[in-house]
Amino acid sequence: MAKSTDISYRYANAWLDAADELDLLKQVREEIGDLQSLIHDSEELADFLKDRSIPRDAKQRILSEIFEGKVQGITHNFLLLLVSKQREHL
Repeated sequence: MAKSTDISYRYANAWLDAADELDLLKQVREEIGDLQSLIHDSEELADFLKDRSIPRDAKQRILSEIFEGKVQGITHNFLLLLVSKQREHL
């Protein structure tokens, strides 16, 4: 079974590779830092992301309400992908 860090690395690399192909690498790297800070500073958001009792579609809807139009489309889609694959804890 793959370790969480291995899975995180694969997801992050795919996200950054896609951002690089779209010439959005700088913006996405900045968004990574912003997202990390936001999750670190907001216990409520961190708990929301970890809570497996919240249905995936509800999480995706709420994340879209929070981030759509505020982050690059690739970052928004990446967040929704993590939720759809139940990897938001990464």
